Amino acid sequence: MQSKNDLLEGELISDIPYGDRAYIAYDLGTWAVAYLISIAGLDSYREDFYNDLNQYGWEGSFSINFGLSPSEFLVSFHEFLDLDINEQLSILPWILVGPWFLYRFMEYYYTIYFFINK
Repeated sequence: MQSKNDLLEGELISDIPYGDRAYIAYDLGTWAVAYLISIAGLDSYREDFYNDLNQYGWEGSFSINFGLSPSEFLVSFHEFLDLDINEQLSILPWILVGPWFLYRFMEYYYTIYFFINK
């Protein structure tokens, strides 16, 4: 979470290009996925979103399954970054379900990261 201190004033993780500062998007992107799952639920993230991609496209499936547009999510996520670390950590209990989930978590994170940085 230390990477949030490296964001410039008003900068969103979607604004960060590849290069020297890309670590910020990678670090915070992991938190973004955790935050998204805390809002929408693991099944919406792991199954429903992907099942709807062909029919609705990336943004449509995102909005349908997560209840907000990608832009609205980014604003909400950056508000989450301003919370106390204990409040931020409170979204993480689901992460203790085993190594398979952590692998899938990182796989899905990269999907989000590449969308944000397209």
